[in-house]
Amino acid sequence: MQRGDRIGRYELGELLGEGGQGRVFRAVRDDGLAVAIKVLAAELAGSELARARFAREQLATERVEHDNAVRVLDAGALPSGRGYLVTELLEGSSLAAELAASGPPPIARAQTIVRACAATLAHAHGLGVIHRDVKPSNVFLLADGRVKLLDFGLARVAGQRSLTGPGAMLGTPTYVAPEQTYTKAGPPADVYALGCVLFELLAGRPPFLGGAVAVIRAHLREPPPTLATLAPQPIPPALAALVTQMLAKDPLARPTAAAVAEHL
Repeated sequence: MQRGDRIGRYELGELLGEGGQGRVFRAVRDDGLAVAIKVLAAELAGSELARARFAREQLATERVEHDNAVRVLDAGALPSGRGYLVTELLEGSSLAAELAASGPPPIARAQTIVRACAATLAHAHGLGVIHRDVKPSNVFLLADGRVKLLDFGLARVAGQRSLTGPGAMLGTPTYVAPEQTYTKAGPPADVYALGCVLFELLAGRPPFLGGAVAVIRAHLREPPPTLATLAPQPIPPALAALVTQMLAKDPLARPTAAAVAEHL
């Protein structure tokens, strides 16, 4: 697919992004509404697993209707079997881009961002949806100040069969919960990942640095660095304690996403 092609009522415009599963285009609906369309990559069209994962993303994204989640407008499949997902068009930038450009934000801003993500995760968890890939590049900061949690491409949905084999790890090593490296991730894994994001927002770096293997080993075995030694600004003790709780190795020792949102 490329600029000028049509998918049903939508004419594709510029390419907005590209990931492991597909490409995201700006598009215009026949009535003039600007939207975003994610289309399964052509090279994955013949893969039953890829099509199933894309369908899982469609289901999870449609299910999680929340002010801080992207709004789904349409979904379907091309005659070739490639799925597509139409969502509201977001104007702004990712949290990852903001961190790279400006470094850690003021504490109040960090709390606002993480509170919005925690509220979205609490809503998703209540619906049986586990995100499994919470990280700064999946947090979008809109030009009007709102926050959106994006990309349920690795989500697990209650009642749906597993799409990963035994021992397969999903997620991004920098933000992956210890238990996500060896077992199925539940809601506490999302809280851990969000704790890594909050740590990075406060300290200017994630809890653990290095190659993927070293970072995963650290998530499993090492305590995170003390925030006070890294943060460029004093961290309120209650906030530092919350980060420590979110990064507990034991999933049962972590607060729920709803409790994090309430605390913040």
